[in-house]
Amino acid sequence: MNLKDRTNIKKILLIRLRSIGDIILGGPAMEAVRTGFPTAEITCVVDDIFVDLVRGNPSVNRVLTFSRGRKGISRIFSDLGLFLKIFWEGYDLVIDFHGGPKSVLLTLISRAPIRVGHRHRIRNRVFNLNEIPSDNPHSYDNGLKLTRAIELPDPKKPQFYIPMDQYAKTKIQRQCICRGIGDDDFCVIIHPGARVWFKRWPNEKLYRVVDWLKDRYQAEILVAGSHRDSDELNGFEQKFGDEIHVFSDLSLLELIALIHRCNLFIGNDSGPMHIAASLGIPTIALFGPSDPRIWGPLGNGPKKMFQASGFDCMPCDQKNCVRLGDHCMLYIQPKEVIKGIEEILEPPQKRKLPWNWLTG
Repeated sequence: MNLKDRTNIKKILLIRLRSIGDIILGGPAMEAVRTGFPTAEITCVVDDIFVDLVRGNPSVNRVLTFSRGRKGISRIFSDLGLFLKIFWEGYDLVIDFHGGPKSVLLTLISRAPIRVGHRHRIRNRVFNLNEIPSDNPHSYDNGLKLTRAIELPDPKKPQFYIPMDQYAKTKIQRQCICRGIGDDDFCVIIHPGARVWFKRWPNEKLYRVVDWLKDRYQAEILVAGSHRDSDELNGFEQKFGDEIHVFSDLSLLELIALIHRCNLFIGNDSGPMHIAASLGIPTIALFGPSDPRIWGPLGNGPKKMFQASGFDCMPCDQKNCVRLGDHCMLYIQPKEVIKGIEEILEPPQKRKLPWNWLTG
């Protein structure tokens, strides 16, 4: 393994499966690889439902996808095609940012002479280079631990790539116009969903914050979520009716566009929270079982994190909750969230969107 002569490394495979937050926080590591190997062809493997988060990233030349949006025989043939493609490509270097069984199998199939991955008592047999430990607990540093293993310096100012799609922007703008939301309205987007129910702040507490925002800022309240958040979305519609705007089952690019045009984001520890923070949108992040030291929002905009304390089960594995009806998210109070909003926002005023919002 000769890392001194980097001109020998012409084809690189990056494996970054799983969720929105993982992919966004992996941006600085991808940037480090591009800077270290400026002429190499860099391919990134992601789950197909998140491909839009990587397509167009200047650190990546090509994107391959692992099937999550397909089922049955279609998924089997799709994944088999991916395995064969990676087997025949002839990569010189593979970095497995994910570290799960599927990504380790892809690493093994690649036959690359340099294979970098996280330490694991069984999977270490696949990798011949492992992470360089650091004192930084945050998830974004996990990727940089791997790029340091191949002697790449960290980016001086880490960037978190978020795609901006013109069609999605235009579509969201039209929807807002149809709903009577003007460019000079103060817009607050609320994302009440999360992967598991005990990471969700109860709607009843969010309602109190919404009442205050409407009174204090005369805010237009936009509530976004997917079919998995139907209970929360239906609750908002029943409580507020036409006083708020519910956006359900947006595409990923449309959700990004909607968040981008808002003045404030409120949400649980989830992918949309990372999108908002990376875009520089003032962000209120609500944490329960997960650790904000590891998953806290990053970006240039103002942000505030809230987490109830005093639970000996925190942080937990997020697979189940042993405190049914008395879990940690119930102990975040609306009054502290309201105080946090006041701390990160300017005094009430209407702030117009940039003149080039649709084209920038």
